[in-house]
Amino acid sequence: MVNAHLEVTKHNDKDKSAFVGTLTRVEEETLEVFIDSHAKVLLCLDIPVIAIGIEGVIYFANRTAEESFGFASGTLKGNNVNILMTASHAKKHNGYLEAYLRTGKAKILGKGRVVNVQCRNGHIRQCHLTLTERKKGNHRFFIGLLAVLY
Repeated sequence: MVNAHLEVTKHNDKDKSAFVGTLTRVEEETLEVFIDSHAKVLLCLDIPVIAIGIEGVIYFANRTAEESFGFASGTLKGNNVNILMTASHAKKHNGYLEAYLRTGKAKILGKGRVVNVQCRNGHIRQCHLTLTERKKGNHRFFIGLLAVLY
C-alpha cells in the first residue's frame, strides 16, 4: 500500500463543471525526487504542467507547457515563473509567494482560478490554473496545471 495525497479542484464554466485532480505520493521528499519519479506521466500529459520551488524558479515544465506558450524545449527551466505572466502580475508574484510562505494564508491553493499567461511571442492565453503544494519536512514546492481555455 502507498500513502498518497489527493487534491481535487472544481472549475465552473457556465453550465458545466470540471474537476482537476492531482494524486501524489506522501513519501516524496524533494522536487527533484518528485519529478524523477513522475516524469514519464508529466511529460505525456496534454495539459501544461509546471513545477516551481519556493523561490519561484521553474524546475520542471512539460512539453505541452513549452509548446502551448511558445518556448523552445528546456528554456523555461531555471527561469522565474513570472516569465509566463503579464508585466503587472509578474511584478507582484514573488510578493504573493513570500506572503503565503510567511502567513500560510492560501488564495489560490485548492481553489483554482482563471489566469492570463503571456506567451513568448507576447500573445496572451487564458488558462485555468490549479495549484497544488507539496510539503515534506523542510522541502516545499508547487505544481501548477494550466488548462488552456483559448
